[in-house]
Amino acid sequence: AIIGHTSKPNGMNSALTYALYFLVQKELGNEAVMPTNQIYWRGVDDCSDSGLIAGLTIWASTNQHTANQAFNAVNGDYFTWRYMWPRIAEYSGAKISPDYQFKKPEPTEGSVQQEFSLAEWAQDKRPVWDQLCEKAGVPEAKASWDAGTWQYQDWVFQRAWNSTLSFNKAREFGFTGYRDSYKSIVQAWEDMRAAKQIP
Repeated sequence: AIIGHTSKPNGMNSALTYALYFLVQKELGNEAVMPTNQIYWRGVDDCSDSGLIAGLTIWASTNQHTANQAFNAVNGDYFTWRYMWPRIAEYSGAKISPDYQFKKPEPTEGSVQQEFSLAEWAQDKRPVWDQLCEKAGVPEAKASWDAGTWQYQDWVFQRAWNSTLSFNKAREFGFTGYRDSYKSIVQAWEDMRAAKQIP
């Protein structure tokens, strides 16, 4: 998933969707359960900071030795959602335990399964979001609900397998960029707050 801030909707920017979900669950007083499965929850994942992607693109297009080469663009760290999800939930004021017990049985590796669908969850939450934005004095943020990538996140979170990319080739060619994925997510949220896209 791509993590970052943009003034316009982006179909793969997960940071906004995480924020919308966490803030509404906090407002409702509900636990911010990650809508995934046991394998994805415990597995290893990565993400791509939009600033790092931009830096890699500039670097690759302005160096002769990188001509006609293809590079993966990922932050360079790996994490498990079992520990990342509670950390980012806590940052937003929502709560979830790393020891959360899924209600559905563990799926077969390589299959797809979700604890629940984010797209279905979001269907009746717009009034909660609008009220939250009004209460926080940020009515401009109401429009952000329409940019939530609910179906995309369902596609990502339903996977019962690990899907990480190697950043080794870019490093071997001399690229030194790196992002801490936790910091990438929370920085994107702070940028969104500054732009009045979220409360």
